[in-house]
Amino acid sequence: MALMHRFLVNDAKEFMQENVKFRVIGRRDRLSPELVELITETESQTKGNSGLNLTIAIDYGGQQEVTSAAKLLAEEAAKGIISADDITEDLVKSRMMSSMLPQVDLLIRTGGEYRVSNFLLWDISYAELHFTPVFWPDFSEQDLDKALRDFSQRERRFGGDGETQTPFSATVTKL
Repeated sequence: MALMHRFLVNDAKEFMQENVKFRVIGRRDRLSPELVELITETESQTKGNSGLNLTIAIDYGGQQEVTSAAKLLAEEAAKGIISADDITEDLVKSRMMSSMLPQVDLLIRTGGEYRVSNFLLWDISYAELHFTPVFWPDFSEQDLDKALRDFSQRERRFGGDGETQTPFSATVTKL
């Protein structure tokens, strides 16, 4: 976490210059108060930025995220704020720490692993998966081009009955 602290102290000002919106998802309760303050301050300063989005997952797990959202909805139902009939996919998503993120179109898994490793489980439900033996530090622009070419050749059905859909743009997430 020292690297994250140093990064936010020394480089976060570039987010404003480059119009980048910065966010952190995951558990903050196990981070130092100083780091939490830096994260919160950086998120606040960049919340109005409309360019690229940089979301960093720290101490994050997809199962934990879904469980936390379910607990929150159960608490709201117990207090009478919502009823069980109010619970929809959109409402569940709205209670998740990744609620501000779009659905993932393409998940690139580096390092030769063939699993999603508890990463954004809700958001990758209709993602196309690309697996590569290349490790992250060596992942090049050519590797990204290959993944995008592969993605562009796929027929996306989004759980439908064979009716294909091709997105006009893609959200690319690397794991």
